[in-house]
Amino acid sequence: MRYQLRKIDLESAALGLPTLKPLSIRGAHYDVGIFPLGFEDRCLALADRCVKDNVTIDRKVVVIYPGNAKDNETNWPQLSESLGKIPGNGVERVSVQDMRSWVLNDSHLGESGSRVIVDTSGSSNSLTMRLVWAFLERDVSLTLGFGEAKQYFPLEPATKRPTARGMSGLDVSVEHPGLQSGYSRDSVILVPGFDKDRARKVLNWVDPVLLTSAYDQVTWVLGVPHLKKDRWRVDELRAIHELGDNSPWHNVTLCSTFDYLESWRTLEAIYQDRKSDDRFTLSPMGSKLQAIGSALFCHSRSDVRVVFSLPKSYSTKAYSFGIRRLWQLDFESTQSLRTTVESVDSLEVIDTDSDQVLLSGTERVWQ
Repeated sequence: MRYQLRKIDLESAALGLPTLKPLSIRGAHYDVGIFPLGFEDRCLALADRCVKDNVTIDRKVVVIYPGNAKDNETNWPQLSESLGKIPGNGVERVSVQDMRSWVLNDSHLGESGSRVIVDTSGSSNSLTMRLVWAFLERDVSLTLGFGEAKQYFPLEPATKRPTARGMSGLDVSVEHPGLQSGYSRDSVILVPGFDKDRARKVLNWVDPVLLTSAYDQVTWVLGVPHLKKDRWRVDELRAIHELGDNSPWHNVTLCSTFDYLESWRTLEAIYQDRKSDDRFTLSPMGSKLQAIGSALFCHSRSDVRVVFSLPKSYSTKAYSFGIRRLWQLDFESTQSLRTTVESVDSLEVIDTDSDQVLLSGTERVWQ
């Protein structure tokens, strides 16, 4: 009998993971539906589609944000009406701060195979990532719905209006505080949006020297829209964050805003390049699909600290509007997804005659 030691990389681990596809939920049944209440009109689209497609949802949960409360509530009558037309029980309103514990502790999600649909259209980066992390602790069939906006702000280059009003502060993830000792220096990965102050706030908090001299310790991941007509937005990000040809920040990479696996691969490549020396901090302020990829990356790399940069409120006149198309990601089992994510960088002993896995584990287990 011959043996081979094989290391599982991200590409091998992710082979069976789903890709984004147009929404197709006609006649579907879900045990739980989660609908964040935002001010964008696209946060109404999935509920409306559920009504149109005769979807049934036993329990409907509306996530309530503290910020932009009055703006968000303008969408409540229509969302409430749509959810009321979906067969199932009543509607439960849960604050965004309580959603993680709700997912972790809800008894209705106790049975393996419960079907859950989450509308990420009105979901913040922090909520999206925390929901993914929480569902990795359960065993459910998870559908992530996503409404692609017809127009994203800014609408044209050199738009000066910020998308956020002021800074609320920084939220260091309790789920992913990272390992903060035994490393020689900080390394920050920023996935920025169109607000300069939010990104600068993170850098100053990690170490003010990142703003004045240690530029090589910052990596900027700029989102590339999937529609060619919107690609100018990459240059707009460069202009807002001062990442032009003469910028002292030279570690700039591009990543699709519409491919969660590409987001994961991009972050993993940055990590692999510096993991032996650096203490990592990730601050995600990009697209919702980038947030999903960021959540999976962080679950596979527990030493990475996650810091959310929170605005006091968003400018409703400087945000997306309209609906271009609805999409979905289907994870048949979040426990299988967790196994896949945790297999990255694991080692297997293979019987080369039968290709059977005899032993498996992480490098730490083998040591």
